Amino acid sequence: MRLYNPDFKPFEQTLLTPRQLHHLSVRRFRPNRETLYIFNDQHGVWKVVFHNDTNIIPVESISSAKKTPKLALAFGLIRSAHLSDFLQKAVELGVTDFFPLQTDFSQTYPLKMDKLEQVMIDAIQQSERLTLPTIHPIIDLKTLCQKIENFTFFSAIERESSHSLFDIHEKNMNRCIVIGPEGGWSLNEKKFLTDHTRPYSLGHSILKVETAMILSIGYCAFLFD
Repeated sequence: MRLYNPDFKPFEQTLLTPRQLHHLSVRRFRPNRETLYIFNDQHGVWKVVFHNDTNIIPVESISSAKKTPKLALAFGLIRSAHLSDFLQKAVELGVTDFFPLQTDFSQTYPLKMDKLEQVMIDAIQQSERLTLPTIHPIIDLKTLCQKIENFTFFSAIERESSHSLFDIHEKNMNRCIVIGPEGGWSLNEKKFLTDHTRPYSLGHSILKVETAMILSIGYCAFLFD
């Protein structure tokens, strides 16, 4: 079993948080029979031993830290009840940066950052990633494309683009996939995205936001392999 901790240091005692202790209890972890690992993107993965019921000591390096390829997802805010599952799948697929968008048809609500961070921690523990993604402040499309540097933007525009997602072949590129909310893009937004991003189509079917994200991010993550 693996636990994420951004602050642990090799060979020094680390206090398990109440949530981590609860997680071990729910999973019925048995220290005498199973191995526990701790990880972050600074020190990599370490095997630990228990000092007592609440403290562990990283004692053996299992793998060193590796740089996670940049892969961003900009998305129109979907219904809050679906947001946690949406983020979880995106993290498991390799997203490193999230840019929530306020669009013409997106939902409007404040983000509960503590809850969303825990969702992401659970996802990286599940998927054996080392890097905790970043959720950036909510912005609009114009700000995204004009102020956010170091990414090439690809926008999913259903039935509007002659280019397929699978026309994207370039490696060694920091990609940002731009996905609309449940209501899709307005006409003005489609024009803006056509002028300022590299639009692509996901085929003739109209996909749910979650499905469009999984297909787009999954394909881009595959290009890193």
